[in-house]
Amino acid sequence: MLSEPIRIRPGEAGRLIVHLPYSPDHVAKIKTVAGRRWHPKERHWTVPGSEGTLGTLLSLFPGEPVDVDPALGAVKACADGKPSLALPVPVLVELRAALQARHYSRRTEQTYGHWVTRFLRFHHGRPPAEMAKPDINGF
Repeated sequence: MLSEPIRIRPGEAGRLIVHLPYSPDHVAKIKTVAGRRWHPKERHWTVPGSEGTLGTLLSLFPGEPVDVDPALGAVKACADGKPSLALPVPVLVELRAALQARHYSRRTEQTYGHWVTRFLRFHHGRPPAEMAKPDINGF
């Protein structure tokens, strides 16, 4: 049986929002992160979004499914617990900025981000500027 994935997404004031399926083990692990905070009404944790925090969170939960919002770099943990291909964040940041400038909804931003993430994973992280028409159409 597949367990519910751990979800990590950007929050307010430079913090990351972490949704954990409840288990005493998960709670013990998240409590090792400095600056973490539990939000009982929203039923999630927040942690400081400083550099390296995402990698720390991924290393806390090896072998567990982790979904990371594409705006954070679209890193996803593999079955062995190691992060898979880290995608170029600038592409996703530019995409998000362009969509926000056009007043697209947050859900549309997420959907487009997921499609771009899938596209880049399919091409093993190659920058789109280096791809020819056949490469792009191969997706």
